[in-house]
Amino acid sequence: MCYEEVYTVDDEGTARYADIIAFKRNSKDTYIIDQTVSYEGNDINQAEAVHKEKCAMFEKCIKFYKKKYREQFGSEIIVFMGFGLVLEAQLLGGNMNFWTR
Repeated sequence: MCYEEVYTVDDEGTARYADIIAFKRNSKDTYIIDQTVSYEGNDINQAEAVHKEKCAMFEKCIKFYKKKYREQFGSEIIVFMGFGLVLEAQLLGGNMNFWTR
């Protein structure tokens, strides 16, 4: 179930937005999904660099999300998924089945 484009505050007090928060039914698993990748310039490693940057950014938001969603959805395990993992899971038939993870 997808819920909303979610406002959050990181551990340093900075306001952030994730594209999607997804909750696995009958589970404590919650996924922060931010699949936006900006391609300015010709850096062939841009997607990887953006993924690392977003991982670092959203790791600092996990406490906020746990507090916000624990009671309503039982969120305990919160994982960030960026564009690369979503693409692999959904389009390329990678080893990870996103919705049955």
